[in-house]
Amino acid sequence: MARPLAMLLLSAPLWLAPRAALAADDTEEAPVARVTNVERAFVYSVDPVAPSAGVVSAESSIGLGSGVAALRPLPSVSDARGIESTLVGTVGLGAGLATFVGGVRDFADGRAGTGLLAGLQWQLPTGDGPFHAGLVGAGFRELDGALGGYVRATASYDVDRLRLGGNVHLEHVFAAGRDGADVLVTLCASYKVIPGLRLGAEYLGQDLEEAGAPAAEGGARQYAGPTFAIDLDRGRAQIVGGPAFGLGGASARVLGRASIVVSF
Repeated sequence: MARPLAMLLLSAPLWLAPRAALAADDTEEAPVARVTNVERAFVYSVDPVAPSAGVVSAESSIGLGSGVAALRPLPSVSDARGIESTLVGTVGLGAGLATFVGGVRDFADGRAGTGLLAGLQWQLPTGDGPFHAGLVGAGFRELDGALGGYVRATASYDVDRLRLGGNVHLEHVFAAGRDGADVLVTLCASYKVIPGLRLGAEYLGQDLEEAGAPAAEGGARQYAGPTFAIDLDRGRAQIVGGPAFGLGGASARVLGRASIVVSF
């Protein structure tokens, strides 16, 4: 009797260890994945990271200032004319692709107008490193009914908690009295102060092709200002906003924009 009992006690670690490991797996919390792999950090700049396949997001924005006389429903517009409200829906298609459609409502000078846009976003295959790049293309209808299209190159680079980014945006509007091509540029930096909160700064230049040249659309406009970004519930809700102050010339004194993005 004593011998079998001793053998049982000596072999106990062999069958207790796997059970302990399983119990540890049951109690240890595994990392919870984000609802979306897109982490919004900037107000006007488009992030190059596209949402994963099947992820749907809705973005609602309100801002002061947009476009030229025939307002442009674009993320990087400027030139203060009134309050605008924008709603954009995006669907991830997979393989770095996403499609989006949206509308903008403007209330400048007591007049209301509606614009539309639809397009495609492609995240370039740059690997899993800190650098990301992408392309965006879209067609749009301005608030006065003029049609146009644009293409935008996007990029970002992460250095620990610091994210650097920028966009180069080229567009053409099929209307009399407009430039052959409009050039818009954004440069930005954002620092993750604590999990879920980023603070940074952003530069926005619009109609840069008119710098030092005849100005069909009022001349080049440049702005810069602070930004904040809040990331809630694993990216399910993201809030970005901030003012942008004019840098002389034809630029308005101050612009502003705030957006909330909800992903499913």
